[in-house]
Amino acid sequence: MLDLSDIYTHECYKPDKEVREWERGEESRRISTVLAASNMPRAIIGMILDGRVCDNDVTRLLDATVCNSEIIVLSGDYGTGKTVAACYCGSKFNSIYYISARNYLDLSFSKNQAHNDIAIRARTATNLIVDEFGLDYGGQCKYMEDFVCDRCYSGEKTILTTNLTKDEFVGKYTDRLVSRINHVGDWITCTQKIRPSKHVL
Repeated sequence: MLDLSDIYTHECYKPDKEVREWERGEESRRISTVLAASNMPRAIIGMILDGRVCDNDVTRLLDATVCNSEIIVLSGDYGTGKTVAACYCGSKFNSIYYISARNYLDLSFSKNQAHNDIAIRARTATNLIVDEFGLDYGGQCKYMEDFVCDRCYSGEKTILTTNLTKDEFVGKYTDRLVSRINHVGDWITCTQKIRPSKHVL
């Protein structure tokens, strides 16, 4: 009978320098491929690829919740790094698509089929970032609410960024969306600007 008593007494395998460099290179290529198809702003893609976005309280919290939440809301004032944090964490998925709420609305109601196709791509993306959520008004609120809730029901992951506070969000949208966030989502408030780790833009 095979004796396994000392199987854990040996030193754990540690990859040598060449293997670690190869692994980092593979990860860089994977991230580059994901970002190239993501529709994210070029400036943010550049920051991510250049290593100018560092881990902080928001990105670490987002990393911890993103796997178990169908919808995540990043809330905060202008300049608190909501979009950067969302894109940075989105780059860790095997696929991610980015669109602003205003752009999604314009493309959805456009009579141009190419525009409609982009909206459909966003609607059906497995992982989606919707930036500047909450700028809709009137009947558009229900349209955007249905859009996000339908994604939740389909099990697709959605990250929203918004300038609305919790109270403003609850006052603007119905219990349908609010309850989805309460049951299968997370709300993260950004209060400090996320700064590049190496260079100042």
